[in-house]
Amino acid sequence: MRGSLVEKSGKYYAVFRVNGKQKWVNLQIETKGNNKRGAERALQEVLQKYLSDDYIDNNMLFVDYLDMWINQVKPLIKPSTWEGYYKVVTGKIKPYFNDKAYKLKDLKGRHFTEYFIFLKESGRSDGKGGLGKKAVLNIRGVLSSAFNYALENDMINYNFIERSRMPIFETKEFTPTIYSAEQIKTLLSYAEQTKSKACLFLYLEMFTGCRKGELLALTWDNVDLENSTIHICHNRTGSKKEILEHLTTPKTKNGIRTMSLPPKVIDMLKAEKAQQTENKQILGSSYKVYDYDYVIRKADGSIYNPNSINRIIRKMTNEIGLPPCRVHDYRHAVASLLFESGTPLADVTIQLGHGQTSTTERIYIHRSNVAKAENVQTLSNAIGI
Repeated sequence: MRGSLVEKSGKYYAVFRVNGKQKWVNLQIETKGNNKRGAERALQEVLQKYLSDDYIDNNMLFVDYLDMWINQVKPLIKPSTWEGYYKVVTGKIKPYFNDKAYKLKDLKGRHFTEYFIFLKESGRSDGKGGLGKKAVLNIRGVLSSAFNYALENDMINYNFIERSRMPIFETKEFTPTIYSAEQIKTLLSYAEQTKSKACLFLYLEMFTGCRKGELLALTWDNVDLENSTIHICHNRTGSKKEILEHLTTPKTKNGIRTMSLPPKVIDMLKAEKAQQTENKQILGSSYKVYDYDYVIRKADGSIYNPNSINRIIRKMTNEIGLPPCRVHDYRHAVASLLFESGTPLADVTIQLGHGQTSTTERIYIHRSNVAKAENVQTLSNAIGI
């Protein structure tokens, strides 16, 4: 909910919309003198008051409910999760429903069936077509969370999403790009030769299989140079400044793990630590300081937005002619190389921070054609042909 200050008859008023109607609240503050700052504070207090359950019920507009929900749920979930919700609400849901003026109490499942069809056909922000099944399911999940909250607070009688239907999508199984050992070596060598900003990140990634956010959250107090290990216990995601600097726990409880590193990567870490110490001395107060002493950072001490790491690596792969590959897919490559080299599945599961071996095998183990040939030979031997 947003509001504004209006001066009228020598007083300040808070003007905003609630339940689809414009509302004026006299702030009891005179316009004369230096009172605008106090009026602005009073405006925010009024808005928070009208965001509470005491003043808003299920007669409100659906888009107003979304504003209320996204504010009230913020302290209840991980910052990165909240940012994802916020982007979907402001970028995808509200633009569609703003002009429809649906009240929360009048919503039906069919309204969202129509919405999901729209997303499939015309949901792209650039206007060039529709969204894929995964993107629509993500938006559907956000809506379901919003209505579960309304259900918990007795604002609705059922979750509307449960009575909606998804359109039919063509079955397109996503196949990740899995780099071979030779391709990984090519990328690492090029990153080192060109002194890429992402060189240390790439070496850590290829020798651990960590999630991108886990490496971006790595701090020096979790690096044991003497014993050649790093301890993964945090995650860092998001793009908004206040969320970008916020550390959370790894994706799963099994994500907390200690990982060994080869001598070359340890030497790179030692060199990076020395470089950062030198940069601090040279830049002085201009060197960016955070509550955490991050390992992966820029020369001025600032930390990377996760998306910028993607861009740096994508530029390198384009320059050396490697096929496009998501940073997350390097986990696939690490898992497959370990498995195909004889590493037990249970050990690969621990390496990736999964809770179950079935997750590792289903998502990240990509068996090669060599294994299939071995199976055929085994059958031939057994049958005697």
